[in-house]
Amino acid sequence: MEDQVTVYLETFLAEHKSTLTENELMGTEWATIDLMGKSKISFDSNKKFKKEIDGFQAKTNKTKGRWYVNNEYVVLEVKKAKTPLYILKNENQIVLVDDDQIDVLKQLLTEASYKDGALKPYSYDEIFTFLNAFTVQ
Repeated sequence: MEDQVTVYLETFLAEHKSTLTENELMGTEWATIDLMGKSKISFDSNKKFKKEIDGFQAKTNKTKGRWYVNNEYVVLEVKKAKTPLYILKNENQIVLVDDDQIDVLKQLLTEASYKDGALKPYSYDEIFTFLNAFTVQ
């Protein structure tokens, strides 16, 4: 069942991938809010980013590093560790989604499919409601 969920998510990502140019990303701030707190990422014109996570009952976690665009990803680089953000299009809106959100979504879909005994046929619109994606502010 997990393989079916993986294929389903890969298809979802492929069908909704989008692109941004570096010029479109420069000088923007993106944010997301969920029950566990809020996160924001700002991209400056010197190709440096600042990410702040205000966790639920926790101190603010700040990360700084460099960024660049690689096809349908924005890559965040901190001390040579690279983290991709998927650039996805949801109707008219571009969103940025990190691997952690994809992992959470995969787990939710897998658990739902085991409960129902079949891959639950979520529409891609419904999947976007599960994602805690970064949107431009």
